[in-house]
Amino acid sequence: MSSILLIAFLVLIISIDWYIGNQFNQSIYSDINQIPRKK
Repeated sequence: MSSILLIAFLVLIISIDWYIGNQFNQSIYSDINQIPRKK
């Protein structure tokens, strides 16, 4: 029972992290496109 709760908890954290990461990456990506990168 505890293992099922643990897996559900991990899935919840991963989904939230993925959602926040996507929002964050989109804003960062638009900022990077406006700034020429040095190589």
